[in-house]
Amino acid sequence: MCLQSFPIISAIGHETDFTIADFVADLRAPTPSAAAEMVVTRKDEFRTQIDRMQERLRNGASMRIHSEQARVRSLEQRPGLAAWPTRLALTGRRVVDLSHGLSRTTRRFVGRGQRRYHELRLRLEGRDLRRAVGRITTRLTFSKGRLAREITRHISERREPLVALAGRLENLSPLGVLGRGYAVCWNGDRTEIVSDASSVEKGDAVHITLHRGELGCKVVTTKRPSTSTEIRTSTE
Repeated sequence: MCLQSFPIISAIGHETDFTIADFVADLRAPTPSAAAEMVVTRKDEFRTQIDRMQERLRNGASMRIHSEQARVRSLEQRPGLAAWPTRLALTGRRVVDLSHGLSRTTRRFVGRGQRRYHELRLRLEGRDLRRAVGRITTRLTFSKGRLAREITRHISERREPLVALAGRLENLSPLGVLGRGYAVCWNGDRTEIVSDASSVEKGDAVHITLHRGELGCKVVTTKRPSTSTEIRTSTE
C-alpha cells in the first residue's frame, strides 16, 4: 500500500477500530464517505494548476509580443531610417501577422487542453471514484505535461521569425555602419548629406555624425575627386 501511486481508501466502519492499514495511512477520516471526499478534492487542485499555466502562457506571450513591437517602434524612430518607409511598413505588417499567428496558435492549443480537461472531468464524475481516480489522475498529469511541451515548442517556433526580423531591422540602421568606424558628413544647416567634395567650399561649416556624438567642423581645403576633404574641428 505504501508503494502505490493511486489513492487507496480503507475502512472498517468504526473510527475507534484499527487495522494494519492505519499504520501506513497518510490521512485518517471518520467515515468512508469523508475519505472519498478528501480524494475528490484533488480534482480542484488539477483545475487550479491548469488555470495557472494558462495565465502564465498568456502573460508570457503578451509580454514577448509587446517587447518585440516596442523594439520595432524604437528602430523606426532612429535618425537615418527615413529612406526606408516602404521596407519598414512591410516588415511591420510581417511582425503583426506573426503576432496574430502566435496568438491564434496559443489559443488553439490552450483550447485543446481545456477540452481535454473537461472530457477527463466528465469521465471522472461518471465513474466509480474508488476504481477510476488513480487512472484519471495519471492520464491528466500526462496530458498536462504534453500540453506544456506543445505550447513551449510552438512559442519557440514563432519566436525565431520575430528575432530574425528584429535583426534585419538592426542591420538596416545607419547607426550600425557608424559603429564600424564610419561617419556621416552634413552640410551647415543639416539639410543634406555631403558625399562629394565639390558640393562644399573652403570656409563652409559642416557637421560630422559619429557613432558616439557629433563634431562641428570647418572646411579648410578640398581635394577632388578621390582624395579626402581636410577638416578642422571647432570648439563647439
